[in-house]
Amino acid sequence: MYKISLRNLWEHKLRTLLLGGAIVVGVAFVVASFILTDSIGEAFDDVFAEAFAEIDIQVAGEISGGPGGIDIPLIDGDLAPQIEATDGVISATPEIQSLVIIDAPESGGPPAGFGPPSFGVSWSDDGPSPFRLVDGSLPVDSDEVVFDVDSLDRLGYAIGDTARIAPGAGRYEEFEVVGTISYGESNALFGATFVAFEFDRAVGFFSTGDQVHGYAVVTDPDADVDEVVDALNATLPDDATATNAQTQAEEQSADLREGLGFITTFLLVFAGISLLVGGFVVYNAFQ
Repeated sequence: MYKISLRNLWEHKLRTLLLGGAIVVGVAFVVASFILTDSIGEAFDDVFAEAFAEIDIQVAGEISGGPGGIDIPLIDGDLAPQIEATDGVISATPEIQSLVIIDAPESGGPPAGFGPPSFGVSWSDDGPSPFRLVDGSLPVDSDEVVFDVDSLDRLGYAIGDTARIAPGAGRYEEFEVVGTISYGESNALFGATFVAFEFDRAVGFFSTGDQVHGYAVVTDPDADVDEVVDALNATLPDDATATNAQTQAEEQSADLREGLGFITTFLLVFAGISLLVGGFVVYNAFQ
């Protein structure tokens, strides 16, 4: 029986080759499905861990999906003294973050709503931040901006160039590129772009008035973060919520991993088809 089977495989070389290919591709799909999604999940775990490495508590409104895909609500911009008066809190740094449109010279400007998002943020070295200065200087004047280091080259800019940037709904304004920043150590942004402005300029650029998008809170090392969170939530306005930053990072990472489930399902369907075809070929070859 073995001699007949082997002779049958040898005499039908193309079929044998296709048989081997079907099996290899099917198994590869199964393995790659789990390796890919696990790798992406671990990468985002690192991203969220870096984002909240220096922040103990995040105070913000509830982020939801809006007409542009992301709606980052505004809250009272005068809450810093109240937050810092809470036992266990060392500092509360106001933050601005919203979507921007960048007129990129290499592409003529990406259409709004297509591709990875571009964010504009307020940033300085006075408070906790996931960003690190890589080259150049911080934005200290109203006409200065810094780009994340990977996006600068991709968009066709260099330090010293003039960049045209517009808020999600508004006209382009010109800024001098004075430096590059990194999101944590790795700058793993997966295609997203970050540009950072001086705080007061960010307020004017996004027209937030006397409101901000949130506060980055640092607590005393000896304080119980969860107890400080409870104390803050007991006094904050209804539209602002304090959240343990590490808990928030873990929840966001878990939500992302759950969302990646469709990729695994998609790849496993193809793997199943490939293995099914391979099974029929094996059956016919040894019949």
